[in-house]
Amino acid sequence: MSASQIRWLNSLALCPLLIWATAGLAAVASAQSVVPPSDGPAPSAIANVLEGDGPQDLAGQKKGDRARKIPADVSVPPIKPEPTPPGEREWFGARPIWEWTRLTGDWGGARTYLNDHGISINGSYLLDWSSVWDGGAHNRASTRSLVDINANFNLEKLVGWKGGTAYADFMSSDMRGGSRDAGDLQGSDNIETGNNADQLSELWIEQKLFDDSLRLKFGKMHAQTEFEFVTASSDNIHAAAGALNTIAAMPVYPDQATGLVAFVYPTEHLHVGGGVFDGALAEGFHTGRSGPATFFTDDRAASWFWIGEVGVTWGSVASLGVGRVSVGAWHHTATFDAWDGKRHDGTSGLYAMGEQQLWSPGTGESAATHGLFGWVQYGHADDEVAAIADQFGAGLKLVGTLPTRDDDTAGLFFSYADLTDKPEAGFMRDESALELFYTLQLTPAVKIRPDLQLIFNPSGDSSLDTAVIGGVRLQIAF
Repeated sequence: MSASQIRWLNSLALCPLLIWATAGLAAVASAQSVVPPSDGPAPSAIANVLEGDGPQDLAGQKKGDRARKIPADVSVPPIKPEPTPPGEREWFGARPIWEWTRLTGDWGGARTYLNDHGISINGSYLLDWSSVWDGGAHNRASTRSLVDINANFNLEKLVGWKGGTAYADFMSSDMRGGSRDAGDLQGSDNIETGNNADQLSELWIEQKLFDDSLRLKFGKMHAQTEFEFVTASSDNIHAAAGALNTIAAMPVYPDQATGLVAFVYPTEHLHVGGGVFDGALAEGFHTGRSGPATFFTDDRAASWFWIGEVGVTWGSVASLGVGRVSVGAWHHTATFDAWDGKRHDGTSGLYAMGEQQLWSPGTGESAATHGLFGWVQYGHADDEVAAIADQFGAGLKLVGTLPTRDDDTAGLFFSYADLTDKPEAGFMRDESALELFYTLQLTPAVKIRPDLQLIFNPSGDSSLDTAVIGGVRLQIAF
């Protein structure tokens, strides 16, 4: 490689840092200009109903660690990975395009260079088409789309900052129809936002200390990547799969918010964590489009979202494979409207989740990620203010459906929402949902997911028949 090429790649490596720094300045500047509350009724715990919590499998995004990584034996020299030979790179003239893991490939070697120096840039495009074939509120078709671009910075590789990571994420959504046509409360599509949005959704920094037994994270983030998530539900489209609707005004997609998170790993398989987040979403502020102003405000009326979780993971149990369980509690300090017209200072709730690999097709490196997985979830909220008092969910996912289709998945999910019995709420029945899907991995970068959903008693309204929804998701990693 010539000296001029090296200088060009070094310059290219600095571009994402400049973008990140600019984004950070923009977030700070926006601290003086947050988006004001939208028009409409006073906020209540129903605020999170119909919010999708976002897709769970975007390229470059990851969930918070649930197990401590045991440090390698320092007496054994680390193995330096061999550089990828040019002939095996995902680029024209090297590997064929249908083998690329990302549609834009290796950028002529620049992507590999950036990764080696601690910068990973990823993008995803999602297009959802769905149609309410029968029942629901409206029998019509609609589309939703989402573009996500994110950058991960390994600060140890980049600047020698041991245990440090930084992350920035930009999202652009375009919304049509969805749950408004189905008439449901739980949300039939997890990328639905209700309106179009272009925003810097996340900008945070993370630090691991004491051989990874302590993890700290601060900045604008998606709270559901740290709490009450289920990894086995990553392919589901229904919003309640692995993301409970019972948690009041949780700062999730599309309204991520500034927060501080701390997790302790007392043993290899035990995690204890907690976080505090800007609670302005419950006051009607769209925190996803705003900076940290409402987090740092000294206004006595400021509200906070508190959450804590404890859980255990395991590599195997009996004849079964990997799994984990977690329980958590949350409290929101905002003032909420109750169904009886009174005001409640704060509201709280509980949740519990568990997932387990039920069957593995064999042994080897892929054994823990292939086979049959199952999960269950439960959430409880105060029905004085919440639309959904209790929520139960369970799902199955098969990874590797046929001997020649190792990356295809198929899944089944059922959710039951016990709607509040308060007469002022007007709910006549409880809502439940059933989802079936199949993910066809066309190439490592492109997949398509047909999806069928049945929504029983949408919104608890006896005048709405069971909604039958057919849909398909196109997902491209670039």
